[in-house]
Amino acid sequence: MSTILFWLAAVILGVVILSMIPGLELLMKPILKLFFDALVVIIQGSGSWLLWIAKKIVRAHSGLLRHLLVSAEQIDPAYALEQKNKST
Repeated sequence: MSTILFWLAAVILGVVILSMIPGLELLMKPILKLFFDALVVIIQGSGSWLLWIAKKIVRAHSGLLRHLLVSAEQIDPAYALEQKNKST
């Protein structure tokens, strides 16, 4: 995580330094606009990803609770046959 933060800080510092140079200011404005437009798109799509993650978590926990509270015979009909074959 620290490596990601380091490179993110390096990119931000590089953009600030490049935007201070008079000749490169015209080059950096469209790049910054593209970056912030991409950031807006990512943030707009994050809501659907959060909903998908929440659904996965709820379904996983409901499956876990089902397996903890329901007997094995009700979950797997073949379990009774296996137990019957083991006892004979």
